[in-house]
Amino acid sequence: MKFVKLICIIGISSLFTACWNSDIKETINQTGDVAGQAIGELSSGIKNGVKKAIQPKVETDSSFVVKGLELGKVIIESDSGSKSDNVLIAYLVFTKNWSGAVKAIAFDSDNKEMGRCSISLKGKTDEGKFVEFHFDPRTDIANDSRIVLY
Repeated sequence: MKFVKLICIIGISSLFTACWNSDIKETINQTGDVAGQAIGELSSGIKNGVKKAIQPKVETDSSFVVKGLELGKVIIESDSGSKSDNVLIAYLVFTKNWSGAVKAIAFDSDNKEMGRCSISLKGKTDEGKFVEFHFDPRTDIANDSRIVLY
């Protein structure tokens, strides 16, 4: 009889311990999940902050609206063989049919002009496309640069 009681006590305590351990494991897993999400958010925030810090300021002049153009995403790259970032890739949205030249002027951190280029562009209402402005290879578009599109 004592043996049966002993087996029951061991069985119940094992069951209790197993349940207690699964609660602890679940709590640890939930804590790990929350910590992982926090690290993911921090990482995303850092990435966005760095991206904003290294992007030059790109502006449009009032003639852009008159032409029926809106500025979307902007990317800075270098021409093949160039050691400086001298290419502005801009996503433009056409709010009306338009054909003509779009010009870009690049300014350095002292607001001194350092490059100019122009592209011929044609688009229809509700169309969007990436266009490339290739500045002189000596024009280095840095994070403290400013570019005006008109």
